[in-house]
Order: sequence, then structure tokens, then C-alpha cells
Amino acid sequence: MTPTRATVLLVLAVAAQNSLPRMALWLSGLDFVLMAVVAVALRSGPGAGVVAGTVAGLVQDAFGTGLLGIGALGQTVAGFAAGAVAGQFILGSPLARLAIYLGASLIHGLIVAVFLGLTTDAASPVSVTLAVAEALGTAAGGVTSEQVAEWWRLTWLRRAHRTGPRA
Repeated sequence: MTPTRATVLLVLAVAAQNSLPRMALWLSGLDFVLMAVVAVALRSGPGAGVVAGTVAGLVQDAFGTGLLGIGALGQTVAGFAAGAVAGQFILGSPLARLAIYLGASLIHGLIVAVFLGLTTDAASPVSVTLAVAEALGTAAGGVTSEQVAEWWRLTWLRRAHRTGPRA
């Protein structure tokens, strides 16, 4: 993935994260930014996952009400882990990609929960059920987004192939 495409994807993900859950409540459990970070890491490797996670996480933290940097740390580690695991395996099936998205989402959620627990005085226990449901939703959304993007790309290529070269 080119840096320009990665940047556009991350900007769209941050915009979606800050606007879509306000319009549709059922989208509030999805982490669009994490989906974009993992997608960049899957296509470009752990280094790109670290950069995407750090930048997107800091931007997301700046828009949020939490502490600046906690979400960025979670995004960075999740991006690195997704890129490192993707480099070791062939990820041809959607089920393999689902496992990567799910693992990255659980890593991100665990890091955020631990650091929020260490830095805040409020005794708010993390609901494991809610965290797993959020991770499953994010993983399903990430794989679905990739499948739709691939379908659109193949459709565009078929259409271009049918029409032939333009004069």
C-alpha cells in the first residue's frame, strides 16, 4: 500500500470513527481506526503498522476525552503485531484475516484497559463480555471491508478489461 493510500485510509477511518457512531448507535462498538491500522499493517508490514498505529492513535486520542497516548500505544502495538504475524503466514482466506483482526483488537483493548486502570482513580471494571463483543465486531467489520474492497477492485479490473484500451 502506498503512503498516500494509507494516509487517505487513515483519515477516512478517523472521520468515520468520529461521525458514524453518532448517526447510527449500532456502529459505536466498531473501531474504524483500528481496522484501518490493521489493513495497512497486513498490506505493508509491521513498520507501516507501527507508523499508522502511532499517528492514527494520537489523532484519535486528540479527538477523544481520554488520556493522550494510551490509545496510540494500543494502536501501535496492535499494528506491529498484525504486520509481524501477517509476514509469517499466508493470509489468503478471510478466516485467517479474521483471526489477525480479532487478535489485534484484543491486544488494543487489553493495553487500553490496563493503562486506563493504572492512570485513573475511578474503579470502573472492564467488562470482558463487552470487550470480546467489541473485538468480534471490529474483526468482522475489518474482514468485511477488505472483502468489499477486493470485490470492487476486481469488478473495476474486469470492466476495464472488457472495454479494452482507450485511444
